[in-house]
Amino acid sequence: KGLEAVLSFILPEKALAYLFGKEDFESCGSLPCSFNNTSTWGSVTASLDSTSKVAGADSLKEVVAGEGSGALESINHNKDEVWVQFKVFVPSSMTWGASGYFSALRFEDSSNGGIFWMNVENWGTPRLTMMGDTLSWTNTGLDLVAGQVNTIELRFKKGTTNGDVDIWLNNSVQNSPNYNSSGTLNTGTDNVDDILVGVTYSPETGVATTYYDDISIDTAFIGVPSSAPVEPFDAVLQDSTYIYDAVGNITHIVD
Repeated sequence: KGLEAVLSFILPEKALAYLFGKEDFESCGSLPCSFNNTSTWGSVTASLDSTSKVAGADSLKEVVAGEGSGALESINHNKDEVWVQFKVFVPSSMTWGASGYFSALRFEDSSNGGIFWMNVENWGTPRLTMMGDTLSWTNTGLDLVAGQVNTIELRFKKGTTNGDVDIWLNNSVQNSPNYNSSGTLNTGTDNVDDILVGVTYSPETGVATTYYDDISIDTAFIGVPSSAPVEPFDAVLQDSTYIYDAVGNITHIVD
């Protein structure tokens, strides 16, 4: 992690390797891209969108026509602590079904049982809430900025008395999460095996189309390149691949 910390100051984000990702949907061609599965059922449709809604040209588009899921799934992590980061765009004219929510992140155990999920709820603004199989429903008090690209990073740690969930919203300061549970939650005893991102569940029609991008999973803080919500981005400024020798020196750069 010492070398990674140094490189994070001098190299672009894509130069660092994560447990999974960063999946930016720019070159995969078709879903599920680098994910293992498209966990689609019911009346939610996941597709690639190329209208520059989030970061770069392409992103994951989720259209809700009724109850269902359109999430992408990364499997077999088996971790007691994970960090997930992604960008999400919700329209300024956000609409909701009668239930007033949808889920955008879900963690499962090795038997595909849900252990944690993060919802986006209608509080007049899109509000992040969370719950799990042992975790009670919790209002984080964090609101997405509608009509702009928001970056969410979430840390989950299992534990019956010292479980933890922290959330960074458009925030790159590791020691200052916007939501901090202080390590006092009951998040259960199951490791996180499968991670689903996108519309992991919608109870009915009426939910506006949302977009997801730059999805990463790791076992440590990922960090964000921007500390504020931004307008949808329509150009890739730099996308470089770095090749190293055995002692970590850069030998080639491919742009």
